[in-house]
Amino acid sequence: MSLWHIAWSYLWNRKLTTSLTILSVGLAVGLISSVLTLRDETRKRFEEEGQSYDIVMGAKGSPLQLVLSSLYFMDVPTGNILYSDYLHLRGADLAVETATDTEITATIPAGTLLDQEPLLLKVVNADAGQTGSRFDLFSSHYDGPAQALNEKMPVQIASVAPSQLPKGTTSEAIRLTIRGRGFGASPRVVIGGHEDVANAFPIGMGDSFQKFRIIGTVRGLFEHVWIDPVSGRERRPFQLAEGRIFERTREAVVGSTVAKQTGLEVGETFVGTHGYIELPEGTGHVHSDFVYEVVGILKPSGTPNDRAIFCTLDSVWDVHGLKHGAGYDSQHGGHGDAHAAEVHEHEHAEHADGHEHHAHGEGEEYEGEHEHAAADEHGHEHHHGEEAGGPPEVTAVLVSLESPTLRFQFKEYVNDEMNAMAAIPVNQVAKLYDQLLATAKAVLLAVGYLVVVISALSILIGLYLSIIQRKRDMAIMRALGASAYEIFGAVIIEAFWVTVLGIVSGWLIGGLVTVALGMYLVREYGLSIMPFTLTPEELSAFSAVAIVGLVAGLLPAWQAYRTDVARDLAEL
Repeated sequence: MSLWHIAWSYLWNRKLTTSLTILSVGLAVGLISSVLTLRDETRKRFEEEGQSYDIVMGAKGSPLQLVLSSLYFMDVPTGNILYSDYLHLRGADLAVETATDTEITATIPAGTLLDQEPLLLKVVNADAGQTGSRFDLFSSHYDGPAQALNEKMPVQIASVAPSQLPKGTTSEAIRLTIRGRGFGASPRVVIGGHEDVANAFPIGMGDSFQKFRIIGTVRGLFEHVWIDPVSGRERRPFQLAEGRIFERTREAVVGSTVAKQTGLEVGETFVGTHGYIELPEGTGHVHSDFVYEVVGILKPSGTPNDRAIFCTLDSVWDVHGLKHGAGYDSQHGGHGDAHAAEVHEHEHAEHADGHEHHAHGEGEEYEGEHEHAAADEHGHEHHHGEEAGGPPEVTAVLVSLESPTLRFQFKEYVNDEMNAMAAIPVNQVAKLYDQLLATAKAVLLAVGYLVVVISALSILIGLYLSIIQRKRDMAIMRALGASAYEIFGAVIIEAFWVTVLGIVSGWLIGGLVTVALGMYLVREYGLSIMPFTLTPEELSAFSAVAIVGLVAGLLPAWQAYRTDVARDLAEL
């Protein structure tokens, strides 16, 4: 019979003591495992969602608050910014009349202000979701051959006629002919906008339904696709499970968690409540005269989108009696062919009230009164100048840049040149974890390792008492030919079995705890986490526990090694 089998048999001859010792080790390992898993997985989910957009632009205030409220729907917004600020970044959509893969005819609406220099033209292949080369309409005329296609820039603009446009307000609509290649069958043409901005999506907030936020936005947001830099996989967080995307005012698309918890189905209606929290029945301001109809339900995505209700921007403006953006187009938030667009450099030196405002860095708080909306402790948003004649506003703008390397440069541009604040989501999440949650993690891990030490003492005491009870058995083994080294090894093996079983049971306990907390995180924040993971840090912690357990077995093993065979046999 091998030493491993002998050690295993001795352990289970005292089932209760062995089980309690294994449980104590398992609880310690479970605490360590769950803390590390939750820390790593929640950070991954936050940073993963933070990578979906390069910049979040909103009212001046706390950049972390701006990111949490606009991207994760976990805080109240810092206020509102002008809708024209969004147009200044993104530009306006032109009316495409005809389109082939090599030629597009589009119209710049009459009355468009053409004073932004350079005045950029951009073509997006809507089928492939890819952006083409920029073309400056104020530059000299170019009618050369299209550049060779490449993987990063598959759409190429070869020429635009007329390529030289008059500066200032135009009296008539201008028809453009754009030649090149890679346009696709249904391209999107954008005029104006910032040269570093690949796409931008406005969002407007202010109301909720049963604690789920109602988010006003544009249809183009549902086409947003991005590549996860960690896994390299393509992310499409706005896929429909049933129904369709909203097309007009008072239509809504609900996230999967919203549909599950509220019971909303396609075709049903609901009304919103002013504010961001669930209020007792009969309290709060309910917009009973503004009824939404559910037209679509999103697939589960494991993102905060699962806990949101999406509608058109003009729904948010209408319910609060705000003026619409001129020529607002719910598809992309730009301008359709029925209205004139404003594409211009927006001056931000002073507000209408005459107060001068200075740019603040990302880490600074913005103090003082301003015309943007401010939220109170209940999440109610108070608009200043909500009259129908006031300028339209949005809560924030989610910006995708041409390259992530432009993030810091673009952030400084917004903070310095515009009456708004830009924050880099992934940086704010990193600060949140490094500055606020690192202490909590350290405390919990300290508690876990303290329990490990206590568990090691349990192993030591249990084995020591076992050695005292088995003195005669060990004397007989020695008399039958077992060496002192084999007795020593048998006790160490017992400590090994207890430690390994404790680590395995602790990993399972930690996984079950993670599953339970993960269900809570999905329900409350829309963040899904993966339980039963094994990270390098977790493996290091398990190794440390195994070493402590084996060390705890050394004293009992030494005691068994020093057994006096003659004396113990004489006592038989």
